Amino acid sequence: MNILSRCLGLTLILFGFGSNVMTAADTPAANRADNVSPPEGFVSLFNGKDFAGWKESGGKPTEFLEMPASWKIDDNTIMFIKESTGKDGHLWTEKSFKNWELHVDWKFAGGTTGFFTSPAHIKIWDVNKTTGWAATGSGSLGYGDTMVKPIKKADKPLGQWNHFRILVESPPARKDPNGKPVASKGTISIWLNDELVIDKEPRTIRKSRIGLQDHGSQVGFKNLYIRELPE
Repeated sequence: MNILSRCLGLTLILFGFGSNVMTAADTPAANRADNVSPPEGFVSLFNGKDFAGWKESGGKPTEFLEMPASWKIDDNTIMFIKESTGKDGHLWTEKSFKNWELHVDWKFAGGTTGFFTSPAHIKIWDVNKTTGWAATGSGSLGYGDTMVKPIKKADKPLGQWNHFRILVESPPARKDPNGKPVASKGTISIWLNDELVIDKEPRTIRKSRIGLQDHGSQVGFKNLYIRELPE
């Protein structure tokens, strides 16, 4: 396992449904992402113990709920612990980022989930789906009703760890003649399990929080490491 696949794992922990519950401690060692230190130049977004640096929202990153409502921590892993009740319980970083590189391992029980970022909604799909957008593989980018398909499907089977590397870059900030900031046109690139799946997709880049999606699917996130790049 190379440093990219070890460094930032959003480890989506497989919970069984109904009465069959699987925690991080129950997961076979061969299928578990290692707890690793940040690589040089990266910092951790999650301390493995509590929700310091994170807030849960009611659908918008400015409407925060009492913590934790939909999430818990087990074995250094952020886990979504209940099905959706009609209210979104997305988990957001307290800090906002503009240009950044993120490494993350993830694993889940099926359905759909993903990440919210300024450039796009990054989707994670059930690898077993053979129709619709889910069939194209994880890493697709959502913009409202529009989706950008990944170059290839690189997902591992359900119940195995997957690794994302996400790179968001934009040119230096500039202002209009009235001195107001102008949104930068930059790019987002994504690697899934070391395979390039999104190659410098042009997007408007704004400084924003990063969100972990509550979509009712049983998921978990682990080893969250980020490197801020010059604006």
